[in-house]
Amino acid sequence: MGVMDGEYTASANFEFDGSHIYPATASVPVKVAGADVTGVDFIINRFTVSGSVVREGDNTPIEGADVTVTLKDGTPYYNGKTGPDGTFTIPSFPDDYKVTVKSNGQTADAEYTVSGDMPLTLKLKTPITITGIVYGADGSVVADGIVHYTGAKSGKVYTDNNGKYKIVLNADLLGEYSLYATAAGKQSDTVTVNVKGDTTQDLTLKSSGSDIPSGTRTASGVVTDNEGNRLANAVVTIKYGDDKTKTLETSTNDHGEFRFSTCRTALTI
Repeated sequence: MGVMDGEYTASANFEFDGSHIYPATASVPVKVAGADVTGVDFIINRFTVSGSVVREGDNTPIEGADVTVTLKDGTPYYNGKTGPDGTFTIPSFPDDYKVTVKSNGQTADAEYTVSGDMPLTLKLKTPITITGIVYGADGSVVADGIVHYTGAKSGKVYTDNNGKYKIVLNADLLGEYSLYATAAGKQSDTVTVNVKGDTTQDLTLKSSGSDIPSGTRTASGVVTDNEGNRLANAVVTIKYGDDKTKTLETSTNDHGEFRFSTCRTALTI
């Protein structure tokens, strides 16, 4: 479109949609006098939000978290995922926003106002794990083990057919935990670990003590439901001693099988 000679004021804006229009930082005076005019330039501010998503408790970056940003009125603005280092970057016009991040069933959100380049950190209560393998005294993996743990949270978990176990903790339950494993009438030493993030601790069974019945025999069996289906991770307890007040326990493996080894005394299962 041609213009006549004269003095003008030019302005510009970026229309994200009909309700969100972002003007240039300043209008520009233009004087046309017998020739084309160049250099009528504008700046529309768009800043960089440098975000990161970390695990609450140890600040481990969370890769692949879903990131959704809306304008204050709910208008969709951005969708993406965090990178390998848990970060995301969003070019943003000056406005009010809400960001929501999700990963592994956990959600965090924040409202923020963009008026310049800014950092943004969100923390998810993604679980922290203690994992490891339970070994027998001969170095073989233990498929019917129980790992007991005490600390800010206490309980027990079971090994799989590869001898592996996993304890899952909320991010606010970090600290010292005591662990020991039992299986087939044997027990490991108790180990204390300081959990500040994902932790690995293997356990090795040994004789539980001089009062544990020992010998060369085994007691074994299968646990099923009433329809004959074998049950994994069923706890089997034996009582021993003259008054049957002492106990040992083991668990069934993935095939519902259990065993107690080195038995030479009367047992009650």
